[in-house]
Amino acid sequence: MRRTRTATARSSAPTQPLAAEATTLCVATVPEALALRDELPAARLLVLGPASSRRELAQARDADLALVVSDDDIPEGVAVP
Repeated sequence: MRRTRTATARSSAPTQPLAAEATTLCVATVPEALALRDELPAARLLVLGPASSRRELAQARDADLALVVSDDDIPEGVAVP
C-alpha cells in the first residue's frame, strides 16, 4: 500500500507544502481548491468539505479535484480517494 503525504493549505504560502514533498494538498471547500488550481495546476487537490451544489460538483470535475464523499452517491467523473 502506497502512503500519501498530505498537507493543508495555508493562504500565506500555498506552494510551500508541495515543496516539502507532499503529494496532496487538502482544502476545506471547492472554491478554495479552485483558487489554488491556477497556482498549482499539477497538484492533487483534495476537498474535505461537502460540495454545496451541482455547480460546485461540475467545477470540481472540470478542475480535476478529488472530493471526500460521505455516502454511497459518488458523483460521476469526480475523483474520490
